[in-house]
Parts: sequence; structure tokens; C-alpha cells
Amino acid sequence: MSSTLDEVTVYPGSALVTRRARTNLAAGEVRLLVEGLTPSLLDDSVRVQASGSAKARILGISVEAQPLTESSSAPLRAAEEALRELEDRDRELLDQATTAGKERDFLDALRSTYAKEQSENLGARGRNPKDWAAMVEYLGKEYTAIQKRLRRAEADRRELAPKLDAARADVSRLRDTGALAGKRVVIDLVVAKEGVLTLELGYRVLGASWRPAWDARLDPATGKVELDLQAVVEQRTGEDWRGVTLAVSTARPEQRIFVGELEPLYLRKAQPVREKFRSRMAPAPSMSGAAKEDYAESYDVEAPARFDVGVVATTVTATAKASVPSTGEERKSPLGVFSLDSKLARVASPRLDERAYLVAEATNGTGVPLFAGPVELFVGGAYAGRSSLADVPPGGELKLAFGPDPRIRLDRKVLDRSRDESGLFSKTETIHYRIRTTVKNHHDAMVELLLRDLVPVSQDEDIAVTILSGTTAPEGRADESKPGVKSWTLKLGPGEERAIELRYAVSYPKGQAIDGLP
Repeated sequence: MSSTLDEVTVYPGSALVTRRARTNLAAGEVRLLVEGLTPSLLDDSVRVQASGSAKARILGISVEAQPLTESSSAPLRAAEEALRELEDRDRELLDQATTAGKERDFLDALRSTYAKEQSENLGARGRNPKDWAAMVEYLGKEYTAIQKRLRRAEADRRELAPKLDAARADVSRLRDTGALAGKRVVIDLVVAKEGVLTLELGYRVLGASWRPAWDARLDPATGKVELDLQAVVEQRTGEDWRGVTLAVSTARPEQRIFVGELEPLYLRKAQPVREKFRSRMAPAPSMSGAAKEDYAESYDVEAPARFDVGVVATTVTATAKASVPSTGEERKSPLGVFSLDSKLARVASPRLDERAYLVAEATNGTGVPLFAGPVELFVGGAYAGRSSLADVPPGGELKLAFGPDPRIRLDRKVLDRSRDESGLFSKTETIHYRIRTTVKNHHDAMVELLLRDLVPVSQDEDIAVTILSGTTAPEGRADESKPGVKSWTLKLGPGEERAIELRYAVSYPKGQAIDGLP
């Protein structure tokens, strides 16, 4: 019986394909064959559900290799025959070009031989201008004819080349889509009451994947960030997906789920162990993902898709039908447009880069997770560059940098780096540092800038780092995960310029070499 490929859910490394078939059944035992399936389907993933007015019970399901049939091989045979005709024509043109080239080589040899012979016998026989003229005329005509044939053959081959490429691509596509062979699912049923039976056949295939891709558009006047999500889908599963309901999921059903168990930790005296017998503990398999979740919340986003947020995975189903060929060609499917209110700020670390970057910070209030993926950035309609988005759960914080702001100018200068040994008999050396960073706002409005700089951090009790007077007091709490980083939040009016001073001293035992000194 024939079936229709109706729905596809794509995972990061595989896909779940759903087909539907409908038939009338009489009472009794029945065997149904669903044929023409891709040879790459995973046999143990096949699942069948039956519904309809016929009362039937499934007795067994099996998967068989389907032999090559006339109908399934005809498109491939036609494509291969067309390719053979083009290849024969290409070889014929190549032979013509090769023959013309050899004829030209022969004329070159003839001309050389004739000229040599005439030169050697010039004294004995004298010069006959008519013979020379006849030979020159003959060679000229022959050269012209040969060159014409050679150029014609080369031009015909150039014209034939794209047709050959297209024919080879057709043959490759038909072979990849399973035109050489296939599989079929055998379903044994017992029908208690005749009627119409609808079968839903699901199976998983490898060779499919998807990834999220984002466009982030910032309105600098309002701070509004619009995130446009698309799913980039590709597949080489052996069957084209035409006009299907397409969904993508973060689940990874191909991975084995493993929950690690703690084992007793024993202490014993160390014994010498030869290096080649040492072993390393292998990492536990990932615990991410399952094919379906028992509990999920659905969100109708301001977009052509439905989000089903589950406990361990999220599935997004596009409302528009989609088609994805089995050639590995990428196809994009729109999934959602999310609008977020952000706080705009400029962030600068002039010790690394004397530019201030425009950064938008927002809270994910969409109710759905924002997937990690590449982002194309736009500011006020103009393309700004590329970045990447990390996974942001519902309620999580989003931070996107939209590129450097040319209207914020920074100038960081080291004004002092002087060494003080505190006298001839001192046991301590001290280096004094003085850094000044000047910031100017060239905007017509007030902007906020987060300025960062770095002070060394001692990891030895004999090395002391001291912040000196004259340092502009940092603002806010220090980030404990990044010791030594000093931050200043500056609110700069139009045309305003500010200078930030950072002064510190590093002391250590005299004569001691120190790693990491700026």
C-alpha cells in the first residue's frame, strides 16, 4: 500500500519521520506492505498506530529489504542513460581536439624538416621561389583549418561541461535518495470488523540535522531588540521531504542516557605504577535529551511556529509546510520573532581594545528558551557584523554586543612605570604604575559607559599589590570571579570628557624575578 510522508521532527543528529496510509479492510487476518521507504531507516525505531472504523489488532511488525523494481529504478536508469550520452559526446569532442593537436604537431615537424632540407641543398640545387611559396601557402591553409577545428571542439566542450555537471548531480541525487533499493514495513493484523483503517507509521533516520540561526535587530533610539529565529535544516536520509509539517527539537534520541552512580573511594598507600598501565576515567555519557516529554508547556509565540517546552527538551513546530531535499542542501524555516526591551550601554576595556562596544542587556521574558547559535547583527537597519548567542532559559539574562561605537573615544596612556629600590640596603623592590584613561562622548545625548581596567593579583605572600592614592574610586561590587578587574560606570553628557586614574604599586623581594608584571 502507498503512504504519504506527512510529518518530520528533526533532531541535532537524526529525524523522526511520520507517514500515513489509508485502506479498506475486510474481516480476517491481513498482511499490509508499506513500500518505497528509504533504506536508511532504523529498523528497531519503527512504530505503527492504527485507527478508523475498522476494528483491527496489530499482531506483528517487521522490516524487509525491498528489491529493485521497475518503477523505482526507471528514473535512475533514465538519468544514467542521459549521462552516458553526454559523456560519449564529450569523449568525441576530446578525440577531435586531440587529433587536431596531433595534426598541428605534424605540420610543425613537416615545416622544420622542409626548411632544413631546403637550406642544406640550397647550394646544389639553387633556390626555387615557387616551391617555397607553394609550401608556405599549403602550411597556412592547413594551420588555419586545424586551428578552426581545434577551437570549435574546445568551445563545444566548454558548452557541454555544465550539462555534464547537472547530469552527474541528477544521478548522484537519485542514488542518494534510494533509487537503487529500499525497505518496506510488513504489518500483520487481525480485523474483527471491516471498515476503513488509517495507519500512522513512524520511524527514525540518521543523516538529518538542524541548527538555530538568528537575526538580531537593534533600534538604538528605543533599545528594542528584535530576535528573528530560523531553523537551518539539512538531510541526506534517502528520501525527499515534500510539503511536510516540519518540527525541530533539542532532544538527542541517538544518545544513550546514563545516570552516574557514586562508588566507594578507598585510600591506600601509593604503589609505583608504570606509565603505560595508567588509565584515565572516561567521562560519563551526556544526560541530555529524550525523544518526547511527558510534561510540556505550549507557547504560541509572535511567529509562524508553536513552541512545546518540555522538562528536558524543546520542540518547535512550524505552521507553514516545508520541503527539504535529500541532497544535503540547507533549507531555512522561520520559527519565531521575539521582541525584547533592553538596556543599552557601552562597555570598554582599553587595556585590550581602545573602543567602546554597544551592548544590549535584556531579560528573556518570552516564556521559551532562546537557543544557542550564530547571530547576524543589525543596528538601525544597517548590518553590523556577526556574533553568537548562548542558551538563554526563560527569565535568563541576554547580553549582545552590536559592535564598536565610533562616537565614544578612548585614550589609555601609561604615565608612569618607575622602579623604587628604597635605598642601597633595602630588601624590597617596588614598581609604581600610573595609568590615565580619557573618555569623550561625541553623541548628542547622554550615554552610559562601563569602563574596565586591570590590576595584577598576587598569588604569593612575598608579593604585595597596593592601590595608591589618586586612583579614581571604582564603582559597584567587584566581580569575585575576576579578581583584579576594576570597573567604573560613567554617565557622560553630550560632548563631555572624563579622565580615570589608576595608580598602584607592586612590591617583591629584591632580585626576585616576577612572572606577569605589566
